Amino acid sequence: MNSLTDELAKDKWERSMTFWHQPMMIMRFLTSILTPKAGWTKSYGTFRQGNS
Repeated sequence: MNSLTDELAKDKWERSMTFWHQPMMIMRFLTSILTPKAGWTKSYGTFRQGNS
C-alpha cells in the first residue's frame, strides 16, 4: 500500500514538473488567474495587430 502511494506521489510530482517546464502553459495559467480571460485575449490581439 505504501509503495503505491509513493508511486502516485512521484507520478504527480513528475507531471507537475513537466507542467512547470512549459512556459506557454505557465503564461496561460498565470494570465487566466490574474486577468479576465476574454478581456486579456482581446487587448492582446489588438496589441499584436498594432505592432505587426
